[in-house]
Amino acid sequence: ADVAFLDSLESQHQEAEAIYSQLKQLAAELDTSAEPDLIARYRATAEILRRLYLAHIQTEDEILTALARRALAPDEITEIAKEMRHRRT
Repeated sequence: ADVAFLDSLESQHQEAEAIYSQLKQLAAELDTSAEPDLIARYRATAEILRRLYLAHIQTEDEILTALARRALAPDEITEIAKEMRHRRT
């Protein structure tokens, strides 16, 4: 079950990257055009990404942290926590 869970997290990372790429493309298009349809697509894509990240981070915080506590030493968990905080800032 742990492997399947980790695979699902990786899949979410890949999905987020694809959505982020779409968002960057739409942002580039907005540099030259402010068409209402383009703005709506940008907002909709940003909302999809926001929801994906919100659910993903909540899952990581709840489940991945519990898995880490079972498998890693306290100093390893501390180091991972520092890295995750750094990535979020």
